[in-house]
Amino acid sequence: IKAEAIARFKDWAKEVEEVGLRVKPLVKVGVPWRSILITAQEEGVQLLAVGTDKEDPEALAVGSTVLNILRHSETPVLISKREEDLEGSLFDNILLAVDFSLPSEKAFGLVMAMGSLVKRVDLVFVLSEKEISELDAQGIERKSEEHRGNLELYSKELAQQGVEARPHIFVGNVSQEILKAIQDFQSSMVVMGTTGKDRFKEFWLGSASHRVAEMSPVSVLLVP
Repeated sequence: IKAEAIARFKDWAKEVEEVGLRVKPLVKVGVPWRSILITAQEEGVQLLAVGTDKEDPEALAVGSTVLNILRHSETPVLISKREEDLEGSLFDNILLAVDFSLPSEKAFGLVMAMGSLVKRVDLVFVLSEKEISELDAQGIERKSEEHRGNLELYSKELAQQGVEARPHIFVGNVSQEILKAIQDFQSSMVVMGTTGKDRFKEFWLGSASHRVAEMSPVSVLLVP
């Protein structure tokens, strides 16, 4: 089985090398998610890419390889869901979900680092039901304007790099609003932090991030 895997990797390596990337085929034996994370640390990788079938209900189930990678990785993880992503359109229209936490800032920095790969970024902040539960209409409006100002600063930084950026404020269930925004903006990928304020803190216990990673019709890049 190991020899068969190495042989297949060699074929894939040729294709990758043809576009100017260096390749190092590795075959490990052990618990998949743990071996992957150990190898990532040994090799000093900057991004882990895993593929899932968005129709597969077990892809992010408790105990799955993908879920365990996401729970324990200290490296950004790209969950690829569509074959179209292989054709170069993955970074065209990014939805960047922010909550202004440290991981959220890292996610923004990663998008900035993508530079000319990105054509458009929709910056999305969702005022959660918990945050607005004790606010009146005026309080919600003040809160929205405060966050919109922060999004405008992000937008200006992206614009300086020649990237079209559009700020959006939504109110309601965080994961549902993000999933609706993916459809409305025809996003090619979602980028978000994996921990932070209340709606992201319990990441893999039914939280917004888990729900988006599980239900998104497009690829998701998660930044710890």
